[in-house]
Amino acid sequence: MIIEITTSLEKVDPKNADLYEQNSINLRKRFSQLDRKYRDTLSACKNDGVIVSHNAYGYLARRYGVTIYPIAGLSTSDIPSAKVLAELSDKANK
Repeated sequence: MIIEITTSLEKVDPKNADLYEQNSINLRKRFSQLDRKYRDTLSACKNDGVIVSHNAYGYLARRYGVTIYPIAGLSTSDIPSAKVLAELSDKANK
């Protein structure tokens, strides 16, 4: 996606193409470093599950092999049932 955005910016503002290209390179490098840090950190975890406030971390879970246990759905205004809270409490205690 970064490359596509960079290409579009270069087309509409060719005089600053070098700046866009350098920023693109820097951003991809930073994302690569962040990805490596996530992989290194998560590979050392004993538990592959995490309880989160809402279910907005699915993309992260899929990418890094983590199981997400959301308290609520995608909306922060969702209210979890007593059953959900009891199940999450059991998971946390294990």
